[in-house]
Amino acid sequence: MGLITKGLERLIESKWKDTVVSAFKSPFRGFITGFSITWMVGSSSIGTSLVIPFLATGLVNLKKAYPYLCGCNLATTMDLSQIYGYFAAGIVGLMLGSAHIILNIFALMLWLVSPLRFLPVEIAGIIGNYITSSRHVALWLLFWVFLVFFVAPLVIIYYFGFS
Repeated sequence: MGLITKGLERLIESKWKDTVVSAFKSPFRGFITGFSITWMVGSSSIGTSLVIPFLATGLVNLKKAYPYLCGCNLATTMDLSQIYGYFAAGIVGLMLGSAHIILNIFALMLWLVSPLRFLPVEIAGIIGNYITSSRHVALWLLFWVFLVFFVAPLVIIYYFGFS
């Protein structure tokens, strides 16, 4: 955490806007930046939370941040603590770790490389605009979180799980 703080202090002291904008200049560069930061610190929460101030200030838009977030997602399956856990658990750990990495690679191919890559950003924009256009922002946010993370998975499990 100390290294991150020092790094951010140096970034702010320098021409930080140019540095941040250049990190998100292309989807590949954004992906590599997200992957590298998350892999180095070993936490996707830290990697993901670093982009939030840039999104909030408008320095980076969601479309440019999306590859960065995908890089954070993949790196969390390949950081050193995960790899150690895969080997420490023996053959079962290696199998589960391989499945974890392969699943994330297939998800990246589906949501970052295929024509469906624009769908998550569009859905997030629609939901975000819908939530912020209401006076009851907190209630709408809770509704969508409950719907997306609880109701939808339960419906999918019930519908496809008992066939």
